[in-house]
Amino acid sequence: MIDKKIKRGDKVIYEDEIFTVKSIEKSWTRDDLADVLHFDNGNSASRNLCKKVITEKPILYVDMDDVLCNFTKAHKEDRIKNPTQMYPQSQWGFFLKLEEMPDAINSFKILQEKYDVWILTRPSVYNVNCYTEKAEWVLEHLGFDVLEKTILCGKKSLLKGDYLIDDSDRDGQLEFEGEWIQFGSNKFPDWNTIVQYLMIDLI
Repeated sequence: MIDKKIKRGDKVIYEDEIFTVKSIEKSWTRDDLADVLHFDNGNSASRNLCKKVITEKPILYVDMDDVLCNFTKAHKEDRIKNPTQMYPQSQWGFFLKLEEMPDAINSFKILQEKYDVWILTRPSVYNVNCYTEKAEWVLEHLGFDVLEKTILCGKKSLLKGDYLIDDSDRDGQLEFEGEWIQFGSNKFPDWNTIVQYLMIDLI
């Protein structure tokens, strides 16, 4: 796959050798793939013949509700217990008690081996306690290091990254600049299929 994001200073592979891009000569056709890359050793090559060398881990965002933790199960149980409460998630302590989704925590840790993994979750704006409760859930289930990489944001397309694992399409997922992996879809019904896809994709 051709990488259109190559920039000056990047290392690229051309004819099985690694070169550093010194400058980029833009194509008069305005086709990025026709740009000419000039290397530090004096050689040049067309962009479409080069592949970027990945020196940093790809950025991967993971949603919380119904991806890492079982929001729907707790919501249904609370509605049965108290039918008059239409929004159980607005109650104190709701997010603290959410169960882990099957294989979620182990899969998260596996992906950390090859990816720069962050949590990206939408806050429940009608329950300000959720900011703290989600942070406490992360601390308990994934530890302080992951808590430091936890982002609460209502529009996920604002974040720059390579992959987003999320079950919903209502909060900017469709406009995310990288690849949106829809958790619970026919292609990615569970964590096992996602780990298999992402780990093989990086080999």
